Amino acid sequence: MLIYGALIIPLFTSVYLLMFHRKDSKWWEFLLIYGVAILSIMIPKVASESAQVHAIEYWGHIAAGIVHEEPYSYETTCSRQNCSGSGKNRSCTTVYYSCVKNVSRACYLVYPTRTDGGSGDELQLKSYRISYSKYKQLDTRWKNNGHKFKQKHRDHYNRKNHGGLHRVYWDKEWTTAEPLVYEHSYVNKVQASDSVFNFEEVTEQDVALYGLYTYPDVSSGYESVTIMDHTKNWNADAYWRYINGYLGPKKKLRMWVLIFKGMPQTAASMQEALWKGSNKNEFIFCIGTDNDYNITWSKVITWSESQELKIHARNFVSTEMKTVSEESLLKLGKWSADNLGSSFEKVDWKQFDYLKVSPSTTAIIIAYVITLIVCIGVAFWVVKNQFHDHGGVQPRR
Repeated sequence: MLIYGALIIPLFTSVYLLMFHRKDSKWWEFLLIYGVAILSIMIPKVASESAQVHAIEYWGHIAAGIVHEEPYSYETTCSRQNCSGSGKNRSCTTVYYSCVKNVSRACYLVYPTRTDGGSGDELQLKSYRISYSKYKQLDTRWKNNGHKFKQKHRDHYNRKNHGGLHRVYWDKEWTTAEPLVYEHSYVNKVQASDSVFNFEEVTEQDVALYGLYTYPDVSSGYESVTIMDHTKNWNADAYWRYINGYLGPKKKLRMWVLIFKGMPQTAASMQEALWKGSNKNEFIFCIGTDNDYNITWSKVITWSESQELKIHARNFVSTEMKTVSEESLLKLGKWSADNLGSSFEKVDWKQFDYLKVSPSTTAIIIAYVITLIVCIGVAFWVVKNQFHDHGGVQPRR
């Protein structure tokens, strides 16, 4: 690997010291030179390779319940200093009095369904903090399912609307569901490998020319669209978001519908290259249409090993939909819920462990520069320090 060529730098450094400063060098100082050189090489190498294989996939859930934790307070004894006079005549007296201290502020949380797809009534998973307005929205949406209240912290001083726990569960109707999405990091060697998967290089001009899509940013929240269209927002997206939330815990599946209006089928190939295939848990419908949303082509992108499922999906888009509309998108969503829900199998990502990842050119240059600098620095220290090969330690004058 080219980056290890930087080891020639400590070799030349050692030769220089042996030729011109042999008496100023101790044997262990040569080991130190190689030690810092190896460290200078490994840090950029590991950082570069980690960055190249770092990937984000999207995990879906559905909100199983919301919780409002009221603040609470407690009575205690406080003190203050009452002082009078100044200088030597100054005196202070401690005064004690009863007071009320607040322990917390109001907190609004939403809890997702369990990762095993089971009942979420115990609300044991990671929670998301939400605003009061979002809490009220969900509370109103699910009010038919009952609002449960429990008084907590009974041994504390609780004013009105303090110290209680409000909990509301989802009513299990898809029309009232609150789908959740959060980002999950994983190692993706495919996107960093050029030796096996030769995805075409996609430029910013290609992205603009073919109307390609980037993954949405959900880092600041938990909501994400599923149907992507540069020219229109689809109401059917609500159902697709529900399917992703429902099938996410059960099948570890994430679906996308990408609409390419007025684009050739090359756009799908460029999209596949941009996303380096896809994330390991994804099933992507790429649909090309004319300007009136009549379907002209379709392509499925996924790492799933079920070839039959991919063929059926592509055929359904071509033969059963014919046009992209609210109705046809709902039909595709229901087909996906039935067929992907029963037949989708996520690829075993361990099969790509054999792929080798090389550090980037930038990392190689950085490794050489840092190695050169530290080797020069250590060599200077070897010559100038008090350790010498002709009498142990001798102080410099």
